[in-house]
Amino acid sequence: MAYDQDVLTSLDLATVPQDLRSLPPDGDPVRCSRQQNSAPRCLDPSAWVKSAAKTCCELLQQQLNSVDFAGACGFSGSSFGYSTIGFECCPSTSPEPSASCQAQKLGGATECLDDSLWKFRASVSCGKSGRAIGMVRTFPSCGQGRSLGVLFDCCSIACPQSGS
Repeated sequence: MAYDQDVLTSLDLATVPQDLRSLPPDGDPVRCSRQQNSAPRCLDPSAWVKSAAKTCCELLQQQLNSVDFAGACGFSGSSFGYSTIGFECCPSTSPEPSASCQAQKLGGATECLDDSLWKFRASVSCGKSGRAIGMVRTFPSCGQGRSLGVLFDCCSIACPQSGS
């Protein structure tokens, strides 16, 4: 049940304009929020994306929209990572968001790079759009453990539904 602002007559919610239905009870539209997080040690881009998504879901009841990485550093097991991220949490555009993946490609022409560097670049690319890296396939080989490019999936991270 909603009421017209000038006349106290009830309106059927089905006839209330979409922009009014999306307002929370206090009348202010739900907005995206920018957050920042840092760690005492270097973290892989995928770990940062998962951490940011968890913060958006659990603390703000919103979906991760985008991530900006800062403080490039090295970490155990690889030579690349970040010590700080900024990220944006937004209200979900879907009433029941689900994980979906989009195929992406980097390289493929002249850069012969270590496969771990291709995976790192793919993780950063996915993170910038608020997605986590999924399946990774390097192509074609240009030396042992080196490739000219990478095919990968960027997958959205759905918040767990209440009760799950």
